[in-house]
Amino acid sequence: MAASVRCLAAFSSRRFMGFLSRPLLSRLPSQPLGVPRHFPPFVPVAGTQATASREFATAFNLEPLVGGSAPDFEADAYMPSGKIEKLSLQALLQAHDGVCLLFYPLDFTFVCPTELVAYNKEAASFKEKNWALVGISVDSAHAHAAWSRMPPSEGGVGALSFPLVSDLTKEISRSFRLLSRGAYSLRGCVLIDKLGTVRHMTVNDASMGRNVEETLRVIDMISHLSVNKTRVCPACWVKGSQDMAPSVQGVQDYVAGLKK
Repeated sequence: MAASVRCLAAFSSRRFMGFLSRPLLSRLPSQPLGVPRHFPPFVPVAGTQATASREFATAFNLEPLVGGSAPDFEADAYMPSGKIEKLSLQALLQAHDGVCLLFYPLDFTFVCPTELVAYNKEAASFKEKNWALVGISVDSAHAHAAWSRMPPSEGGVGALSFPLVSDLTKEISRSFRLLSRGAYSLRGCVLIDKLGTVRHMTVNDASMGRNVEETLRVIDMISHLSVNKTRVCPACWVKGSQDMAPSVQGVQDYVAGLKK
């Protein structure tokens, strides 16, 4: 019995030493590694499974914000009055029929001032619809102030008719899932109705500016549907055009109307 144990131990030792003598890569699994099943909150990012020469990446599997409650926040903001004050989403919703949050990457950059100036030109339209317009970036409120003192001809935004919120901690951008890998805000436009529900959300990368007319069109849809709760808005709907019933007959009636 003792001889058998010694023989087995010697055989196991030889196999172990042989395994160690093989190149490291030959010891690794030949198949890509998947996500362990006991990690349900995570999903693999496309094209990033682990192999012998590539790391494993994961991302949170989170539900979309649209249709749910908007994350509340309170932060410093550079106001149209020229003062720095605390501003909260809850206070904005109490005073308006809706809120448009305009996230943008950084002050003193390139596409950003063209967007804010374009939206500022339509500030009266937002006010007429009783919607608050708010810009948000990860800059400080003092950076917002300095940028606002520069005219557009010099790369600034000039005096704006809406506040610029400072997301210096990046918590607001993170809560709206708009914080980029570069730690700045993506170009996110978030429309929140009176009840605090996120009704619309678009995201562009840093190279593409947004269209203020499209933002106003969607606000008109939200306002229309808040009154006409049993109706829906078809493609390319604009204020004053025909809505429809959410049914097969509703689609048929709408299409028939287009043919006239």
